[in-house]
Amino acid sequence: MNKLLYALVVLVMCVGSAIAQSGEIQGKVINGKGEGIPFANVVVYKNGVLETGATTDFDGKYSISALEPGTYDVEASYVGLKQRLTSIVVSNGIVFLPDFSLSDQILETVVVKYQAPLVDKGNTSTGGVVTKEDIQKIATRNVTSIAATKEGVYQSDEGGGLNIKGSRGDATEYIVDGVRVSGSLKLPQDAIEQLEVITGGVDPKYGDATGGFITITTRGPAKNYNGSVELASSQFLDPYGYNLASVFLTGPFIVKNKGTDSAQAKFGFFLAGELEMEKDPDPSSIGNYVVKDDVLSEISSNPLRPSVSGLGFNKNSEFLTMDDLEEIAYKPNTNNYGASVSTKFDYKFSRNTNVQLGLTWRKFHANTYSRNFALMNSENNPVDDQNTYRGYLRFTQRFPEKRATEGEESVIGNAYYSIQVDYTKFLSTRQDADHGMNPWAYGYIGAYNTYKAPVYFYTTDETTGLTGWTLVGYQDTLVEFTPGTSNPELSEYTTEFYEGSAINPSSLFDIQLGGGLLNGESASLFLSTYNMWYNNGVPWFNYSKTDQDQYSLNFGASLDIKNPNSKNIGKHAIEFGFEFQQRVERFYGVNPINLWTIARQLTNKHILTLDTDNPILVIDGQEYTYEEYISTPGLYFGEFDTISYDRLLLADDQAYFDQQLRNKLNELGYNIGELDYINIDNLPLDVFSMDLFSADELLNQGSSLVFYNGFDYLGNKSNDLISFNDFFTQEENGIKTRPIDGFRPVYTAGYIQDRFNFNDIVFRVGVRVDRYDANRKVLRDKYSLYDVYSTSEVDGAYNPNGAHPGNIGEDYVVYVDDFNSPSPTILGYRDEDTWYNADGQEVADPNVIAVTSSTGTITPYVVDPDADIKDDNYDPNSSFEDYTPQITIMPRIAFSFPISKQQDREALFFAHYDILTQRPPTGTSTTPADYYFFLENAGALLDNPDLKPEKTIDYQVGFQQQLNSSSVIKISAFYKELRDMIQIVNVPYAYPLTYTTYGNIDFGTVKGLSISYDIARRTRNLKLSTSYTLQFADGTGSSATSQVNLVGAGQPNLRTIIPLSYDSRHSLKLVLDYRFEDPDGSQPTWLDNAGLNVTFNARSGEPYTRQANATPTAQFGVQNRSTLDGAINGSRLPWHYRTDIKLDKAFYFGLGKNDRPISMDVYVWVQNLLDAENIIAVYGYTGNALDDGYLTSAEGVEAISAQVDPASFSDLYTVKMMNPDNYSIPRRIRLGVSFDF
Repeated sequence: MNKLLYALVVLVMCVGSAIAQSGEIQGKVINGKGEGIPFANVVVYKNGVLETGATTDFDGKYSISALEPGTYDVEASYVGLKQRLTSIVVSNGIVFLPDFSLSDQILETVVVKYQAPLVDKGNTSTGGVVTKEDIQKIATRNVTSIAATKEGVYQSDEGGGLNIKGSRGDATEYIVDGVRVSGSLKLPQDAIEQLEVITGGVDPKYGDATGGFITITTRGPAKNYNGSVELASSQFLDPYGYNLASVFLTGPFIVKNKGTDSAQAKFGFFLAGELEMEKDPDPSSIGNYVVKDDVLSEISSNPLRPSVSGLGFNKNSEFLTMDDLEEIAYKPNTNNYGASVSTKFDYKFSRNTNVQLGLTWRKFHANTYSRNFALMNSENNPVDDQNTYRGYLRFTQRFPEKRATEGEESVIGNAYYSIQVDYTKFLSTRQDADHGMNPWAYGYIGAYNTYKAPVYFYTTDETTGLTGWTLVGYQDTLVEFTPGTSNPELSEYTTEFYEGSAINPSSLFDIQLGGGLLNGESASLFLSTYNMWYNNGVPWFNYSKTDQDQYSLNFGASLDIKNPNSKNIGKHAIEFGFEFQQRVERFYGVNPINLWTIARQLTNKHILTLDTDNPILVIDGQEYTYEEYISTPGLYFGEFDTISYDRLLLADDQAYFDQQLRNKLNELGYNIGELDYINIDNLPLDVFSMDLFSADELLNQGSSLVFYNGFDYLGNKSNDLISFNDFFTQEENGIKTRPIDGFRPVYTAGYIQDRFNFNDIVFRVGVRVDRYDANRKVLRDKYSLYDVYSTSEVDGAYNPNGAHPGNIGEDYVVYVDDFNSPSPTILGYRDEDTWYNADGQEVADPNVIAVTSSTGTITPYVVDPDADIKDDNYDPNSSFEDYTPQITIMPRIAFSFPISKQQDREALFFAHYDILTQRPPTGTSTTPADYYFFLENAGALLDNPDLKPEKTIDYQVGFQQQLNSSSVIKISAFYKELRDMIQIVNVPYAYPLTYTTYGNIDFGTVKGLSISYDIARRTRNLKLSTSYTLQFADGTGSSATSQVNLVGAGQPNLRTIIPLSYDSRHSLKLVLDYRFEDPDGSQPTWLDNAGLNVTFNARSGEPYTRQANATPTAQFGVQNRSTLDGAINGSRLPWHYRTDIKLDKAFYFGLGKNDRPISMDVYVWVQNLLDAENIIAVYGYTGNALDDGYLTSAEGVEAISAQVDPASFSDLYTVKMMNPDNYSIPRRIRLGVSFDF
């Protein structure tokens, strides 16, 4: 046995930690005299299925570990005597059970319902557990909202993300059955066995998060078949159109010893499915304004009217007033549906060995709310489709202890190992509902047939010397328009322009000038009303898709090392393991509307010049070459004869697109010659396809029409590994294909932990080691796109002092006056972010070095002055290197000990110290194309793959006191240091230009106090959980982009400690559950089996920044720069209050098969019972959620007077300010019924 365990330890250390949550049960079996019973059997059941078991030691003690979170029954037996404890909730930690007392005076099996101790001595983590029974009672089906009922967890509104104890929203890790969640977190509610929130005291087996962990365990098979069907709806109760249908079924496939008292399920299953549909999944307390249907129909059919200025046209939408609008309670066209299926199969080879397969599928379809579309274009809200596929296979083996019948017992026991492999696939698309992945349709208005006429000047032809009417070019004379069907409302603009114009347009420019639309103009600001609302018919602007894979291998093990000779330390529970994860992230996006513009630019550009070297003489209507003219006797070039030219073919100027288009047209029978002019706007829509373009044409010199990684530039998934250099070198038929690989970060981790009891003190001491590899190429030097010389490579004689200063390191970068000079003068040096002048003195402002160069700009001593990233001979290896993997070591220490053992007055002190790190959660997605167009994208935010993991150091101390037989109070204080947090930074004096990217420069602190009071054991039908948290969350940035305004204001990298945007100082939470149980029969019978659950949340307002000037926040595409009034985040929102209730009543119809009750449960739940209008955002100038103050400001009054219709502008601006996202959810009511069988 010992050899086997030793081999197992070696295997784990070499190979692989299952992060699947697990708990442990400890206890003792005694006889009627209170003496320990050795060799008694202790077995554990879950849902009636035997999970595992153990045998007591010489002292009657037992320990059973590797138990999935859930509710268990434990049975102890010895020579015909049995006792069973039921309803034991196991989560992460140790459950200390009361002693089993087996007396020969009691021969029948004794069944006792377990009452969990009010003071949990075995769990060193902080947070909380929510069981499936509690989840069924609460008035929400959202996982994050359930987690938000625990102390220290902040959630802005129902269904929103979480901030745990002052950490950022992306610092929370979600784990389902040991699988890190990628894609959707949504599960059928019936599939959840237990949800645990871990806010501190984190086991070393958990990592890659700096805030906290939400771990979910799904339900497993049951011994007997049972199931449930549930239906719910909000129809006729609220206007938000919620409907639900769910079902679950569980039972055994194979039963061992079927039909006997010892029957056991050997192979079982659990299956749950859920379908939810909502008209508005995120309603607001203030509703929405929309244009009335008849008015919208009118302006869609007649979008233009003669201009009030007398020239051209105005849009009819510019004359809308409040009389044309109506208020509705829901967000228009935001309906969605989601389907979820979760299943689990469990096969038990023996009592100690089992294999488990878990599968989950989530389908989600939604019309997503767009504020700028809401008033009159909601029918074109983007459509999101998501599919998440998740599966895992886990093998677990336990090793029963071998007990010696006499002599010394084994030192090692309770050993197990678990191997888990899992895979997640996440697919998503966002697109226009009508156009999907037909990019040319997004911008298509119709067919424009342009007639051209030659233009002649009376001049002398330079080749022939003849003077006459000479062709100088072609002029558009008439454009005929045929409306398309792709965007009929937009086609109507051009149709109405034609109908309202006195003369037909002679060119496309005339159409634009008059208010009509061309192909590729469906997203122009012209199609918005006062730069506030997009008009009816504007399609969604882009198409995008993602394809992500996640592969993981986890190997974890545990064993107990006992010390029978020690009276102080009972045992050491050693856990250790390894985790490996590989992600592949792919993305493809198209800006399809601009395809028309670039297609016009690329077509015909090689034939726009006339071939003046080969004139064609037209004499009396007959064409002659000049050679024919001079060789033909009697031929005379007269006054009214003309000189014409063919188009000049400049083959080197022909675009790839033009070439491919001509080939395709000829394949379709158009017979297009190489000199024929092609009218792009008059071709049928089905002629066009993306593959007509080359990659470089779509990348468009940095103004990209496509964005991709892991797909090729046409949107085809790339299955092969692609190197960074392939972008610069790979080509097909002489054309660069510009491949970009998907992002493939690699994450590995190992941990070891010792959990032991020293007398009554529970210690947990461990360490976790994480290794993160971005698996990307990064700049060798973030300050230079090209290779630069370091001090050791440059002759010190170039320094004006004759040598490098002594304090300058050999790897410092050298800056010179002119890198083209064969003997440049050294002006300075740089070590990372620290700059020095030529004398070796540190300088705060590198500009003193830059201005003394020959160009007046910063001049690093580049190795190759002629280096150009776009040159075919450019070597990417000169500028880029592999990311250096980051290794972080995270010690974790937690302990607890009782300070009072008085019955019904137990008290416990606990404390923990954690170091947590997390791989960069954002800002790492740079592609070779970003560097290739480095100069063209000046001013753009560049991602940074060279980021380090973020880090948190967490301290907490606390005290827990049992007040009586049913209630307990807990007080804890915590302090967190947030380090290396990601934030936008400026890289000044970089070469060839300064740029903005992400860096690990943010930091912060969180300190707080939490007090909770729980009636944990139901007393007089009541169970209660309350908590109050006082928290101060301060830092230099609330998110990775919170400093973007500072960068724009020319104050980059300014670090000031401010309250974080989610810093709600005071938070009060209450969860009350009352069951109308009446053993005395004193209450009305209609209240029997009924219950009421109440959730109450109150919190103080979050900080926001006041601004000193009124700005037009309702408009887009206009100058909108604010000035600060006071401190950043120096003001606060009002308090937030919300009460949710769920009232339910069960009806029983007798017993079904296996004596399971057949019942029906009817419930109604109400969120925001009091319909409170809670404000979650305001305008900085006024501090008001409905008015930004612009209309009444001097600037606003002046702007109003300049509008086409001032009254319309004011009304539409007022409505735009009434943003429903500034308010939390309204009252929502749902009625449901479930049938259990």
